[in-house]
Amino acid sequence: FVMDFPAVGALVNNKTVSLTDRAEKSCHIKFLDLTSTTGNRIYTAGLKMIFEYAVKKVFPEVKVAFSYSLPKGIIAELEYDKHLTNDDVNLIRKAMATAVSNNLPIEKLIVKNADGIAYYEELRNYVKADNIRNIIDSTVVLYRLDDLINYYYCEMPYSTGVINKYEVRYLGKNLIALNFPNECDLGTTPEYVNYKGIIDSYCKGKEWLETMKVPYINDVNREIIKGKISNFIKSCELNFNLEINEAAKYISKNSNIKCVMIAGPSTSGKTTVTKRIANYFEIYGLDPIVITIDDYFHLDSHKPKDENGDYDFECLQ
Repeated sequence: FVMDFPAVGALVNNKTVSLTDRAEKSCHIKFLDLTSTTGNRIYTAGLKMIFEYAVKKVFPEVKVAFSYSLPKGIIAELEYDKHLTNDDVNLIRKAMATAVSNNLPIEKLIVKNADGIAYYEELRNYVKADNIRNIIDSTVVLYRLDDLINYYYCEMPYSTGVINKYEVRYLGKNLIALNFPNECDLGTTPEYVNYKGIIDSYCKGKEWLETMKVPYINDVNREIIKGKISNFIKSCELNFNLEINEAAKYISKNSNIKCVMIAGPSTSGKTTVTKRIANYFEIYGLDPIVITIDDYFHLDSHKPKDENGDYDFECLQ
């Protein structure tokens, strides 16, 4: 059969596997490309590895941290003692393009947990060492691209040549946006949108987590082990209320703002946020009217269903 885009992985009896894995017996295989949710996740992981590889080639002393997801993209932070220039970023772009055109193999390595921990501790990457330490299995899967070895939390493409649709955008201050198609873009890299508000919010949240000394998931695990997770949750809640208060204060001082819209997927906290911000508006002398989409669902007989026959609560209809 013919695929519109290169396969990056496969489902073998509904289990996600790398294309480098061997089929030992009769099985049902479905190949994955970037237009499927799982395939897009694999594609993203491959792009991250190529970017990290290119940075290491051009600036060996620079460390890469993938910080925030954006709609149809991801933000990478370059840990360096000086700010890169646009010319520096162009060198990274060229190194990425070379890696893609050379179709370099991405090799899957299955190693003992202890060896993976020792490897990252030698590199002084204690966050990933702790992540591996928390894995229940006795082995961990690493991936190698030339002289780069790293851990990417999911299956990876078999080579760099299949990762050929992306855009690298320099945002300044060593922040870089990697833009790529999502599963709905039909393989077309979308035009970059400046999500400055989202990025600023992420950066502010990161600063607060560093202040709390809980910047990574392994730090959350540490708080759980110490029995202090309830204190951290309370701190998060207090900080969240402060953020809502600041937003309500700003809005209440601007008489041109007549409507505040809260968006997000199901169970993300829209109703909770709406009620709290309405309470703060009252404190600042406003008389808010709350309208929630949950109050406007169709009766069951008119609710649209998805391809599986289940009610689709996400569609606008």
